[in-house]
Amino acid sequence: RLELEGGTPVVLADTVGFVSRLPHDLVAAFKSTLQETVEADLLLHVIDAASPRRAEQIDEVESVLQQIGAAQLPRLEIYNKVDLLEDAAPRVERDAQGRARAVWLSARTGAGLELLRQVLAERFAEHAVRRRICLGAEQGRLRALLYGQGRVLSEEPDDEGGTCLELELLPHVYERLRKHEPLLASRWPPLAAASPGLTA
Repeated sequence: RLELEGGTPVVLADTVGFVSRLPHDLVAAFKSTLQETVEADLLLHVIDAASPRRAEQIDEVESVLQQIGAAQLPRLEIYNKVDLLEDAAPRVERDAQGRARAVWLSARTGAGLELLRQVLAERFAEHAVRRRICLGAEQGRLRALLYGQGRVLSEEPDDEGGTCLELELLPHVYERLRKHEPLLASRWPPLAAASPGLTA
């Protein structure tokens, strides 16, 4: 679990390494192991920047992602081991729209890790669901749950002795909370029907 700039909580899940030229009869077994990959909000593709087979290894990962149905996932390329490259420095690469597509860093020295945190905050902010909910004084458990699952932007008392929260949630967290909390399900629409503004 990692807390990004601004207080947005995210969970990082490390998958098994991808195997070169994965045989078709192993794809089914890998699918269950890599289910977290398919369900991720953002895929971090960690690449050995110093490997002489870097381009080939990238292609191999792309092939496996195709096989497990994860090719369309939003992703961010992480080029690790810049400390082993000559004249290479930690940096962020952006596309024509200014969106971060790759971060160059060194996990060994820590150089560039702060850049990664900043980029993750940017990318997750693009997809955050913003909602408002008013809770009674007796709903302390739900209030604590929302503080733990999302980023609370503001909290203010209401006229009935309760409190109103304005918060941001990652899409899968939003839907999970709706599924397990009847009060939220009754007040918040499914994402497919949700409007971009605040909903109480």
